[in-house]
Amino acid sequence: MSISLEPGPRGPGPAGRPLRGLLLPLLPVLLVLLLLAPGPIAPGAPLASAPRAVAPSAAPVTAGRSNGAGSSATTTLLDLPGTASTTAMAYDSALGEMVLVAPDTSTTSPSADLETFVDSGGGWTRATPTASPPSREYAAMTYDASIGAILLFGGYAPDGAFLSDTWTFTGSTWTNVSGRSAVTPGARAAAALAYDAAGGFDLLFGGYGATGALSSGNLTDTWEYEDGNWSEVTGAGAPPLEGAMAYDAALSEVVYYGGVTELGGCSSATYAFENGTWTRILASDASTPGALAMTSMTYDAALGGMLLFGGACGVGIAGIALTLDLSSATYVLGATGWSEVTTAGAPPASYGADIAFGPVVGGALLFGGESAAVSLGTTSTHLLGATYLFANASWGVVRPVLLASRALAEVGQNETLRLEGVVTPGATYVNFTGLPTGASVAGASAAMTLAEAGTLHPSVNVTTTLGFGSGSTVNATANTTVVVLARHVVDAFSASRSETEVGVPIDLTASVSGGEAGGLDLFTDLPGGCVSANVTTLSCTPTLPGTWDVEFESTDALGVTATALTLVAVAARLTVSALTLERPAIDLGMLANASWRGTGGVGPLEASFSGLPPGCDSVNATALSCTPDTTGSFAMTAEVSDALGVTSNASATMTVNPDPRITAMAVTGPALVVGTSASLNFSVAATGGTGTIAYLVRSLPPGCVLANVAVIACRPTEPGTFAVVVSATDALGWTVTDSTNLTVTEHSVTGGGPGPSSAGLPYVDGVAAVGLLFAVLAGAVGGRTVQRRREGARLARELEEGVAAAPSDLFDDLPPGGGAR
Repeated sequence: MSISLEPGPRGPGPAGRPLRGLLLPLLPVLLVLLLLAPGPIAPGAPLASAPRAVAPSAAPVTAGRSNGAGSSATTTLLDLPGTASTTAMAYDSALGEMVLVAPDTSTTSPSADLETFVDSGGGWTRATPTASPPSREYAAMTYDASIGAILLFGGYAPDGAFLSDTWTFTGSTWTNVSGRSAVTPGARAAAALAYDAAGGFDLLFGGYGATGALSSGNLTDTWEYEDGNWSEVTGAGAPPLEGAMAYDAALSEVVYYGGVTELGGCSSATYAFENGTWTRILASDASTPGALAMTSMTYDAALGGMLLFGGACGVGIAGIALTLDLSSATYVLGATGWSEVTTAGAPPASYGADIAFGPVVGGALLFGGESAAVSLGTTSTHLLGATYLFANASWGVVRPVLLASRALAEVGQNETLRLEGVVTPGATYVNFTGLPTGASVAGASAAMTLAEAGTLHPSVNVTTTLGFGSGSTVNATANTTVVVLARHVVDAFSASRSETEVGVPIDLTASVSGGEAGGLDLFTDLPGGCVSANVTTLSCTPTLPGTWDVEFESTDALGVTATALTLVAVAARLTVSALTLERPAIDLGMLANASWRGTGGVGPLEASFSGLPPGCDSVNATALSCTPDTTGSFAMTAEVSDALGVTSNASATMTVNPDPRITAMAVTGPALVVGTSASLNFSVAATGGTGTIAYLVRSLPPGCVLANVAVIACRPTEPGTFAVVVSATDALGWTVTDSTNLTVTEHSVTGGGPGPSSAGLPYVDGVAAVGLLFAVLAGAVGGRTVQRRREGARLARELEEGVAAAPSDLFDDLPPGGGAR
């Protein structure tokens, strides 16, 4: 896919950005003024009002790359210094990296920091020093081997002020060392600075200071910086301003080339700083690069001489720019003078680019600069952002750079490819290849939604046809790699048990796949007592009952979030609150009933009973019924366990009493005679049974009144022998009986006087009484019977058969020897 980028304004500033230095005094000034001016015109106000350069790229983005084995490597996206001709560059041999500073073009605030970029051979990356100088343009910078640090001086602040501060950079931070020197060069911008290795000092020359008259901003003084102190070199003379300066290791001296002459033209002279003065070192200009200002020059150790590229010179008349000559030539200064190096693929004709030689980058690196075209008196300026490398006696474009918004991404994410570093004055054609299906291209960028895992190798070819100068075509290719991981998903999420209870630990386990490791895992809506942690398996012990929809949220290192839900039911803790006995005390042979009550727990529940009376066996139920066959007191326990192994128990004591038994019974009183009143005394003794024992006398002779008293009034109406029954019933209704025969005789008259005694018993009303005395001991004696009955129907039947009184006539208050146990 190709798209044409037609020439036009670049970056936020207009296409007619003022040319710095040499062009400022040329274009707007009349030829007459140029002839009268004592020196080049300072940039002054035009510099202050110049449009801002194109903003640098965003900060570097770092992401981990999974290799499928659980480890990761780090990939850092390149961060270019943008496009500007106001940068400064030097090679730091101590750090082994190219250092470039650029103004912060995002603001005009004086508090903004200068941006620092480094290139260790792999492209530009943004440095993050702990401290930085304030933002500025046109600073002077070089590497000082005597202190092992980059040295920076002056520049032009965003608010229009000229600066005179001195800073050093050691790789981790910038340090303001201005206060160490008693004197300092005046505030200036666009000065030349180089380290003189033979002399062991830094050499500063020229620049532009405060504005005023046409020539008052020009500075032609020379300064040396050594051991932290600045000192002015007086009587040194001065080469033209706006030339190029660098240290020539072959000549062991600082060399200066070109510049703007006093009459507005450009110089082709070569100077060297020798013995504290500037000296022109080449007798003839015939083999020089030509009359140029703002060229780019560095010492190329591979060539063993100075390397010079580009530059410009122009003439204006009556406020109209007539000519502007740009150079794209490359020259080398050897033992015999300057010689041109002809090479294909050279950077476009331009001026003001930064250049420095560094072994780590494999040659001389050239960055930025400006190109311009003159048409009908209008000057169009183009800022360049490409980086070129001069190596093996030829130029090559080492940038443009194709930047990926994500070097590491995953399926479903959006990806943007952005071409940077290519800003040229001609028509530019961009052709992207290696894009996935569905990608869309707009200008110098491509957008896509990643649909498949794998590795993308997109590439872009840039073809630029210059609209002026040599008319050559520049071709460059940029590549990048995007690793696309499988989508980050939660494969499964579950609890170790879907139902638990308070106090029972539970594990919440999630399994994830895809994406990039190193993210954040969270659990939300957890049961009470559980606290989230950055894990995929969370162990906790719930403290509150309830039902929770627990959510697991996993966000990987690339910011992709996946979620899953699971239901967790927490029951109350299993608790057996009571073991209840239907009757805490029973008689031997009675049915014993026990049941337990409980809450909570996770079913099914299992129960067992222990401590039971003999004759009772445990059951797995909530209730137990059995008939004990042994008397005694028994501490019974019901223990319940649930499906989670939680147990709880409750206890109660059951007493099994012997059956009630009549141990003694006595009836005393006179003999019973028909028609004769008598009082009978009853006494009963019983053992065993449960609770209060009640007694009942039945089957008395007719005429004897049954009452709930110990003494019964009798006036029998019929003679005969009657089986009198005494019953003893305990509180549970268990009844035992005993009986004896009671005889009633007829009246017997013997002639008006008392008759003979019968068995020594008294007479009543002249009639011999039959003595009545019986005792019932344990066991059956004579005609007595011992019966054992339950309350209810059998007792009622017996009452109907032989008792005239109601069943309520119980002998609850009997004489001594009877009554309740």
